[in-house]
Amino acid sequence: MKSRFPLLLGGLCALALCAVLLRPQEPPRDPPAPTPPLQAEALPLEHRLADAGARLVRSVTGEKTRRLEPPLSPPLGIVGGEPTETPPHFASLTIRLRGSLWRWEEAHCAGALFAGGYLLTAAHCVDAPWEYVEASIGPATRAAWGLERVRFGEAVQSAYWEACSPEEPRCRHDLALLKLPEAVAAALAWAATPWPQGPQTQLEPGELVRVCGMGRIESGELSEVLRCVEQRVVEVRPGVIQLDGGAGGFRNADSGALVLRASTGTPVGVVSYFHGAGREDEQFIMPWPGAWARAVREAWGG
Repeated sequence: MKSRFPLLLGGLCALALCAVLLRPQEPPRDPPAPTPPLQAEALPLEHRLADAGARLVRSVTGEKTRRLEPPLSPPLGIVGGEPTETPPHFASLTIRLRGSLWRWEEAHCAGALFAGGYLLTAAHCVDAPWEYVEASIGPATRAAWGLERVRFGEAVQSAYWEACSPEEPRCRHDLALLKLPEAVAAALAWAATPWPQGPQTQLEPGELVRVCGMGRIESGELSEVLRCVEQRVVEVRPGVIQLDGGAGGFRNADSGALVLRASTGTPVGVVSYFHGAGREDEQFIMPWPGAWARAVREAWGG
């Protein structure tokens, strides 16, 4: 007698097929709603800045940006024996650095206040671990200490910055921005210089530029008054410009100072001075960071 197993198996398969065919069909489901695109404001600040070609650096102690004291009256500076009005946008920076676990050191730089409450300076000024960056904005003399004092707890460096060395003193893209609290920015709006636009910021070899600062003088001490010098452009490269420093120029603690075209006073660059290169006749500045600064301001919120 032949086995009935194949017949039984076939019957079971037929029943299973009928069950599948006769099962009530579920109504079609609506496709899932598309995920809304993430708004730029919802992204972490570090991510927004990274998209703008920038890197956020903070105080090692968690110091917050804040005003230190009420504004003073606009001062009058004396340069070379003649009364000279100090540019209100000028800022003298003191950076408290952590030298070791229990020891702190100070470094000095310069900067400039621009519209929107932003201070422009050099990236290497805020590179080493720091407790705070203290800015005195608009000082005529070191004793007067300016219109306003602000202590910063964070800064933004160019992500393209290339650090210097004794062998290569050209610090390409040596740029940084600090942001004032809104109330202080509003109070100092009159002192801020506008952001220049377009080709007026482009430099060519042979042009004269003007730099003012309160960096170290011949004695090695920090200058007590604002000093200015004119220098000629020697070479223009991507991310760095060389000036002729043979007849004198900026020195240590002038890094971050604003560079102006001598003929028009238009901002055209930022001082980048590497101390220790042993090449005092080689002076370097950063080309005007128009597109970079604009992208950072948009990412930082205005």
